[in-house]
Amino acid sequence: DLAGKKMRIPSRTGGWVIEALGAAPAAMPVPELPPALQKGTVDGAFIPWEIIPPLKIQEQTQYQIEGFEEYRFGNSTFQVSMNQGRWDGLPEDIQKAFRDASGGDWPKQVGEIWRASDDFGINMAVEAGNTHITLSEEETAAFETALEPVVDRWIEDVKSKGVDGAALVEKARGLIAEHATR
Repeated sequence: DLAGKKMRIPSRTGGWVIEALGAAPAAMPVPELPPALQKGTVDGAFIPWEIIPPLKIQEQTQYQIEGFEEYRFGNSTFQVSMNQGRWDGLPEDIQKAFRDASGGDWPKQVGEIWRASDDFGINMAVEAGNTHITLSEEETAAFETALEPVVDRWIEDVKSKGVDGAALVEKARGLIAEHATR
C-alpha cells in the first residue's frame, strides 16, 4: 500500500506510475536516494536491485518487493540511434558490423547479466537483514491493472507528437514476453 507515501521517481512517466499507485512522486537523481531515505525525505523508490550495492540501499531500507516469478515493475531500453541519412552514408561493412553486434543472443545475454546483478543486490539486502517480498501472481496482476491508465496516458502523450504509441507498446510487450524470465 503506497497511499500517502513519498517515492523517489526516475522520470516524468515514473511520476505517473507513483501517482497511479496512490503515492506522491519525489524527483531526484538516484545518488541522492540514500540520504533522502535516511532523512525521511522519501519513503521508498522504484529502482533496480543492482543499485543496492553501490548505494548501500540495504542500510536505509528494511524491505524490497518483487513481482511474481521475478517480474520487474519496469524495464529499460538500451539503444543506439542514428540519423537515417548518416546510416545510409556508412559503408556496408560498418552497417553489417552494427547489425551483427546488436542481434542474435545479445539481448538474452544482457538480460542474464542484469538478472545476475539484481540477484547480487537482493542477496546483499537479505544478508543485511532486509525482508525480500515476492508478490503473488494476483498481487502482481493488480499492479498491472492499476498501471494500465499510465500506459494509456503515455500513448496519448506521444500520439500528440506524431508517434504511434500503441504500436510501440504492443511491440515492447511482445519483446518483453519473448525475452523475460516470466
